Amino acid sequence: MKLLARATGNVLAYSLLHPKRRKPHRSPSDFAVEAWEKQTVPTSDGKKLSCWLLHGEPGRLAVVGHGIGLSKSASLGQAAYLNSQGFTVLMFDHRNHGESSMDFNAMDMARRFTLDVESCVSWLRTNAGEPDAKMVVFGYSFSTFPSVYSASRGLVDIDAVVCDSGPGLTLESLFQGFMKAGKFPRIPGFTKPSSEAALKESTAVAAVKMLGATWPPPQDAGLMSTIPMLFISGRSDVVIEPAEVQALADHYPNVDVTVLEGTHLGAFKENKDAYLEALSEFLQTVNA
Repeated sequence: MKLLARATGNVLAYSLLHPKRRKPHRSPSDFAVEAWEKQTVPTSDGKKLSCWLLHGEPGRLAVVGHGIGLSKSASLGQAAYLNSQGFTVLMFDHRNHGESSMDFNAMDMARRFTLDVESCVSWLRTNAGEPDAKMVVFGYSFSTFPSVYSASRGLVDIDAVVCDSGPGLTLESLFQGFMKAGKFPRIPGFTKPSSEAALKESTAVAAVKMLGATWPPPQDAGLMSTIPMLFISGRSDVVIEPAEVQALADHYPNVDVTVLEGTHLGAFKENKDAYLEALSEFLQTVNA
């Protein structure tokens, strides 16, 4: 049974990192953004990312991601707000998501997802930014991890990171939370509570192995000892619990944690005024 759980867990882990695609179901025009265009951003490993470029000031730049299994349209509310505050915003579909390239690799996926963020940062600075523009990276749920990872690698010029619904202290808790909150598939032979628990554990272990990340990043890695970061967490989040977010934040010297009423990825809709107040105050310190 252990060998079967391990093999089945590998398949389920691969499906988590290569989810069924959801193409964008809305566009920036649906959020009263008038000046925007479609763009394709090449990654440094040869993939193509489907993007929306929301035109704003060249001195204020933002790269905006999305949660796992979603697309860039999931972050339109936040992106439209940033644009209304003058930011030039690049929204992107991660590889294996939306309308971006497929990546069939099973291993080293953390670095691959991080390349998406880094490639967007480099493209936006080169094509739409002033030389001294402020660059903020926004991650949501799963994409909070590559957003922070991009700062820890220190390969691109980032001035701040904002994370919604993550990241947490451990990668295992991320996948365990996904499976606890979502509809875990009923697999023949794993219907008893004990066997299902063993399969979930095997899936989480396999997914972490496929990511291949050093997590949490060391405090002295890349920009981690200096870069300002804001972590926004929903008080009712059962996927990445606020305590997990705070535990990670405690590793670094310049992280603000804001806990609001709301569920996973729900605080923006459920407590919008407080969300935007916390975000605005943080961005003012970055741009000061």
